[in-house]
Amino acid sequence: MGVLYLLTLALFVAALAYFTVLVTGELVHTAQRRLAGGPPQPRDEHTAAGQLRRATQEISAIFGLGDD
Repeated sequence: MGVLYLLTLALFVAALAYFTVLVTGELVHTAQRRLAGGPPQPRDEHTAAGQLRRATQEISAIFGLGDD
């Protein structure tokens, strides 16, 4: 019973730490954009266009295509 409790507690702490880092990163990103004078923009990897661009670059790298 004690092992299950410790595993559950460890999982909860790990999830809490992960989301804390995620939220802190977004807050820092927003603050940097505001200090730079622009409105807060979503990071490129969080937009559909950014994800598509990244996937295209990875596929091009696998097949040896791209800018030479």
